[in-house]
Amino acid sequence: MTIEQLKTLVEEELNSRNLKSKVRFSALNKVVPFIKKQYGVDASSLPASKDELKGAYEKYKGKILNSAESSVINELYNQLGHVCSH
Repeated sequence: MTIEQLKTLVEEELNSRNLKSKVRFSALNKVVPFIKKQYGVDASSLPASKDELKGAYEKYKGKILNSAESSVINELYNQLGHVCSH
């Protein structure tokens, strides 16, 4: 699975929730290019731990993650877990 396919799954999940997700979509559109640059386009190249990815993204950003960024990283790993378990 590619990062873009994973991103699409996260977008579908966000759309299915009754949330004001505009901020989350914005965060997703910032996190995904970082992931591609840092880890490549294959989702299997992501760190095993979402905390490791969060730490790398914080270091890249130069400040702590906001809740939307943290949420989309969590959801990336949730969707990856769903795909891997099927």
